[in-house]
Amino acid sequence: MKKQLFLLVMTLLPLMASAQAGQATEKYEPVVNGHIAFLGIPLSETANGMKSKLVAKGFKVERVDRETNYIYLLGNVYGVPSQIEISPDYQGKITVRVYIKKSARLPQAKKTYNLFLSKMTETYGSGKYETNDDGWKKYQIDRSNGTVFVELFNEDEMDGASDFYLVAICVTEKTY
Repeated sequence: MKKQLFLLVMTLLPLMASAQAGQATEKYEPVVNGHIAFLGIPLSETANGMKSKLVAKGFKVERVDRETNYIYLLGNVYGVPSQIEISPDYQGKITVRVYIKKSARLPQAKKTYNLFLSKMTETYGSGKYETNDDGWKKYQIDRSNGTVFVELFNEDEMDGASDFYLVAICVTEKTY
């Protein structure tokens, strides 16, 4: 019995690893049906439609804020444990934000930032730095159908006094 269980686990491990690695290497269309897209899902979706499509990709619903109607999901984005926030505006248009699940010291946060920046520029094209300091970076990619931001910032946004940093992605149909 132990041998069979061991063989089953050894068979499933490579499958699980390849499923997680798939998102890290998968290429996504930047535009679907004329709308900017996140992980190949157009932002023309309703918040619940986006949630359903992300759940189908393996993300788990963390919570729904009944006051703001924001939806929070957990999962790996390009291999990084992350929280996804789907935020509808008063017109029902959604913005998608990705935050790394756990803040990190600056060297690790920079690695994650560079990974996210690489994936976003590969998908959406080049952009420009709005801010490019050592502990605060904001890269903006302007498209005719929306904007993508990749950010690195101190966990203590007010004073910048923390030793830990967050990394985020924002995809929106708004143009700036």
